[in-house]
Parts: sequence; structure tokens; C-alpha cells
Amino acid sequence: MRIKGILLLAFLTGSVMCHAQRGMDSFFATTSADHQVITKAMTDMNDFVQQATEGRGSDLKRLHRMVRKAHSSFLKSYSPYADFDALFANGTYDCLTATAFFSTVLTEMRMDFDVVETNYHIFIMVKTAEGEVLLETTDGLFGLITDPNEINKRTNIYRTVGPSAISANQSSYQYTFKLYDKVPVNKLPGLMHYNQAVKAYNRADWIGCAEQLEKAYASYPSQRCREFADILVRTILIRDLKDQVKRDCLNHLKPLMLVGSGLIAAN
Repeated sequence: MRIKGILLLAFLTGSVMCHAQRGMDSFFATTSADHQVITKAMTDMNDFVQQATEGRGSDLKRLHRMVRKAHSSFLKSYSPYADFDALFANGTYDCLTATAFFSTVLTEMRMDFDVVETNYHIFIMVKTAEGEVLLETTDGLFGLITDPNEINKRTNIYRTVGPSAISANQSSYQYTFKLYDKVPVNKLPGLMHYNQAVKAYNRADWIGCAEQLEKAYASYPSQRCREFADILVRTILIRDLKDQVKRDCLNHLKPLMLVGSGLIAAN
């Protein structure tokens, strides 16, 4: 079994750097980026945030200007399961890392917004003085939806879309539940660790998958994590693996092994 499309279609002055850096530190912690990459990214982000917060005009005009600039300066090439540091290193992003980026900027712009998680996608709803706006973070040209009817149409699609719609010609996992939940920005690193776990699973790195799932659950204990842990346990138990590998995986998964979940307790 291979898991695909888990989150495919798929965060003034000196104080700006301080606030933005606090949010970005946790995002970079989900990657293997070195200090030099992180330092440059922090500087670039600080410059971008300062421009965004100094912009004049209505909320909607500021939002349009910021999104266009973000895609021209940072978000250049969509790639499933992109790491957060890749957004700054080479412009590669996915819906999750782009959402983390925009969440950071919107927070510093003092805009009211919600991050919304569905089974296979994540997006942002922004509350402006002109009305509610859906921000589809992967679309630099038409990603700001202001018409209420179109917003309703889009959100209904996000609620019902299955993995086959975003991972054509691939064997994909179908969740047993339906998600449409608001996610606090400080929980986004949990989803990033979750994506890292998916990548590890798909390359048969069972211990790496278990480690990332443990981190994902510690940051954002969700039904998504528990179901994936169940899959991983069943996978390693039927594989011809060394007992030590199985024990290591099960030990990492202990926090997710809840009574009645169907998971096998580790000794």
C-alpha cells in the first residue's frame, strides 16, 4: 500500500523580525535546512513582511498586492510534499508550505484569518473590511476568491474531493473520515511532520515514518495521525523486518496507541 495525496491539492520594524521568526522557526524545524539557508530566509522574509505591512489601501488591495508579490518573489514552482525551506531556496512549494508562508505574513499584517484543513487540501479564509476572501495559496493569478457563491462552490469541492482528483494514475489511500477543520497556525508544523512521514512511508523508511508521525502527533494530535499510525503498524507487522526495527517503530508510535483504536501496543 502506498499513501499519496495526503495533503496535496494537497506565516515594521525590529518587532516584525521577532514575531515572524518565532513562527518560522517551528516550520524550519520540520526540515533539514542548514543555518545559512535559514538565516537568509529569515532576512528575506523580514524584508517581505515589512513591505506588506507598510502597504496602503483597502484590505483587499493590500491582500492582492501581497499575494502577487509572494508568488513573483518566492512561490514559483508547485511540487507535492515540498519542504518549507525549499520555498526560500528554489521557490518550490505545496499547498501546506504556501499556507504556512501566507499565515506568517497575514499575522504580521494584522489580518483576521482562519486556516482550514480538509482531507486532501488546506487553504485560508481571510476576513477583510470588504468581506470574506478565500485564499487558494497555490494560485498566484486567480487564488483570491471574493464572490460568496464561488467561495461556497470551492469549499464544497474541498469537502468532497478524493485523492484520485489530485493524484491521477497513482494508488492512493482513502481516509475513513471527513475533515473540514480550522487549524491554529502553531499546529501547522504537525502537518509538515505528517507530510514527512508520508514521504518516508512511500520510500519504505519505516523508522523514519514512525519518528515523523510521533513528532506530528506531539504537535497536532489528530485523527489523521492515528489512522496513519494504524496503517504503519499493520504494514511493519506483515513485512519481513528485523524485530528491532519493529520494536523501534512501535516505540515511536506509543503516544498514538489509544485504547480501542485497533493498534497493537508496544512492549
